[in-house]
This record gives sequence, structure tokens and C-alpha cells, in this order.
Amino acid sequence: MKKLALLLALCMIGAFSLYGCGGNDTSVPEESVVSEAAEDTSAAESSQATEADLEGEWEISTIIDAENNAVSMEDYCAANGVDASTLDIKYAFTTDGNVSGFLMGVEVSGTYTFDGKTITMVFDSGTYEYQYNEDGTVSYTDAASGMTSVLTKK
Repeated sequence: MKKLALLLALCMIGAFSLYGCGGNDTSVPEESVVSEAAEDTSAAESSQATEADLEGEWEISTIIDAENNAVSMEDYCAANGVDASTLDIKYAFTTDGNVSGFLMGVEVSGTYTFDGKTITMVFDSGTYEYQYNEDGTVSYTDAASGMTSVLTKK
């Protein structure tokens, strides 16, 4: 009996919530709503990059520290007394989902997926997620150090 009373109460609440859903004179014609939705979708799609945008060679150009100070790779290495070749990061992406290059002096090859914003690279050594930025750069932030490596297309 309690279940029946609860069901009846829920039905009444649902009916009253729809009570104010009558038509009004300020509604937008359905065709206009559909075209606005199509425009919004087109704008969202155009803001996302494609594999063609990613295809090619990329190399590290800038290091951004945890305090958001940006410095060129050459200046970072010089300031820290590090040989640039030991920190060098270079990738070559193909539109068929393959990636190869050098990750801190070690030759790597693997696969990647790209959703227009995030590049997920899978190598034998692990999986890495890079971000494709609106300015056309690619970046990776190390969770442990808070440092971000920024790569630019050659």
C-alpha cells in the first residue's frame, strides 16, 4: 500500500511540474533552434585540431616552471649547466596514429590518439598525455615538478 501511495505522489509531482509548460508567444521557431545548434556545433568543431594539424615534427622550445616563468630550452639548459641533448624532446606524428622521436635522449616509437585537445601517446616506457593548445603548441606538465614542456611544430 505504501508503494502505491508513493507512486501516486510521484505521478502528481510530475504532473504539476509539467503544468507550466504550455506554449508562449516568445518561443523561437524550431527551424531557428536547429540552425543555431548547427552553428554552435560547427564552431566547436572548428576550434578543435585534427590529426592533420598535428602531423609533422615537433620539438621542445620552452620550459615553464611551477611559478609560471617561461624560458627557452637553450636558456634553461645554460642556467642549469645541462647539456641540451640530454633533455631534448622531439616527436614526429603521422596521420595513421604513429609517433616516433626522442624523449630525453632515448629513441622512442609508439602510437597516439588525438581528440582535438589531448594527445595520448603510448610507448613501451609508458603513456603520456599532452595538450594541444589554442596557439598551436603542444604541452606536457610533469605532475611531480609542476614544470611544463612546450613543443612547437618545425
